[in-house]
Amino acid sequence: MSSSIGKVNTQLIKLVPFLRSLKYFLPIQYDIHIFLRYDGIPHVERLLFAGIVREATENDLPLLIQCNPKPERFRERFHHGDRCLVAETPPGEIIGYEWFSAPPYHRDQKYHYKISIPPEAFYLYDAFILPQLRVSGVWLALKAYMGKIMKEEGKSALITYVSHNNALSLRTHFRFGFRVYERVTVVTLGPFSYTHRTPLVHSPELVKELIMNNSSSS
Repeated sequence: MSSSIGKVNTQLIKLVPFLRSLKYFLPIQYDIHIFLRYDGIPHVERLLFAGIVREATENDLPLLIQCNPKPERFRERFHHGDRCLVAETPPGEIIGYEWFSAPPYHRDQKYHYKISIPPEAFYLYDAFILPQLRVSGVWLALKAYMGKIMKEEGKSALITYVSHNNALSLRTHFRFGFRVYERVTVVTLGPFSYTHRTPLVHSPELVKELIMNNSSSS
């Protein structure tokens, strides 16, 4: 497994300069997505965040865009039936959020490809926390509330992806208990996208290799 991953990494490394050069001439985007899965209901022993976590509605758009100015993108998500958890401080300020989708699939807004969601799972995406509050327990509080929703709606798993060069997020997810199951290389040119999927088997060696490779490339 390690040697095959190394071959894939070598091929991708060779491809990166070519893709970077194309960005100057064409509206091309590329990324490598590391897909992760958490089985079971998230449990957080001790919550440090003293604020409120709740599910947002479209009426929260003015507060959401103060946190991150994406009004049209957020509105489109609500209209498609996607849902959003928000972390709120006592004065009513939203300081973080995380979106999630139910089965059967989610279409990635940036890279235009379809992500299949197992019937027992929710798909988590676009988590954002204000930079100055990213070590204050907000991420764990969002996961704990997600566990409450999973119990209420009969779900038993979470899936998500982390961008290939976000070593900090990978470490955080692995520490929480997420396990890697797939790598997706995606290239888009305007509305068109190409994806290459590589199934992966979680192991301590793979976790170390992913974090080391992504740390060196970030």
